[in-house]
Amino acid sequence: MFAAMGFPEEPPIPVEMKEYGVLKRQGYRIEKLAFQSMPDVWVSANAYVPDVKGKVPAVLVVHGHWPWARIDPV
Repeated sequence: MFAAMGFPEEPPIPVEMKEYGVLKRQGYRIEKLAFQSMPDVWVSANAYVPDVKGKVPAVLVVHGHWPWARIDPV
């Protein structure tokens, strides 16, 4: 996962992740997450994960740090 997001093999800090809930949808789930990109800098994200067994693609939507991050119409 880290390589896909541009992180080095060994992150420079412990990448602490928090999960704030899961929204179940037909055929997939949305995991509401936050992780540290730098010490004490938290990034919110949603992971769209299909409800299937085995290794399959998922989509990680990173919202950024600005106030309207997730709900910005842009």
